[in-house]
Amino acid sequence: MTTFVADAAFIIGSRHTCVAMPCQDYARAAPNVVVVSDGCSSGAHTDLGARQWNLAALDAWNQVPLKNPEQYLEQLLKAGQQRTATMPLLDTLATVAIGAVEDQMLRGFLQGDGFLGFQLADGGVEFWLLDAPGNAPLYPQYLLDPQHYADWKNHAAQEPMTATYYRYDDADVLIDMHTEALTTPYFFQERPVQDVLRMVVATDGIATCGRSVNAVLQDVLAVQDPTGDFMHRRMGAMLRRDNLSPSDDLAIGMLART
Repeated sequence: MTTFVADAAFIIGSRHTCVAMPCQDYARAAPNVVVVSDGCSSGAHTDLGARQWNLAALDAWNQVPLKNPEQYLEQLLKAGQQRTATMPLLDTLATVAIGAVEDQMLRGFLQGDGFLGFQLADGGVEFWLLDAPGNAPLYPQYLLDPQHYADWKNHAAQEPMTATYYRYDDADVLIDMHTEALTTPYFFQERPVQDVLRMVVATDGIATCGRSVNAVLQDVLAVQDPTGDFMHRRMGAMLRRDNLSPSDDLAIGMLART
């Protein structure tokens, strides 16, 4: 049986450090699963909202696997509503991305926006970047309120959410890139474990590092020893070399084959 280890870490972006704001992103790992979340910064305490939705994603996954994405979304909303019921609306606006190993499959689920990528056994990589209309993601909190969801859909009708796909071969040459409009409130992908060496989920801060997303991903994937707090060590090393300097907050989780 193919097995994977999980770790996740998050760092504050330069736009927040310069105004003494807390980090709005959060990351958490548990056996066979990683979750990252991104608070919208509109509320006074969206860092807390990001943490609550992150924990809600884990709560939901312990009840419903990602292989049933529609059912998982329903459970995510239930768990999120329980965790954010007493919070002001603006504090609860956060995106969620979760990656997990299930039944010898690697599965990724993104709600709102974010990044999902696979380091493939053939030596190449593939990844998706989600883009929200007018920088207004479909936060899971909106799905809990019919009026907020209706308002968001009216906005999105003019400019739908999209997922842009990138595929690089083993020589790091871009061989495919295309953009598709999302037809569901969430984004979902899965791959057999034998086809994948590592899986990465990240918040959209990965696109704010001053270089290509693929360059950042390749640096993240250069983990030499995927044991213990390996993502903390990797991101720390990248920070020390100035290879990781996002302007936005950034959370990254990885599942690495052992």
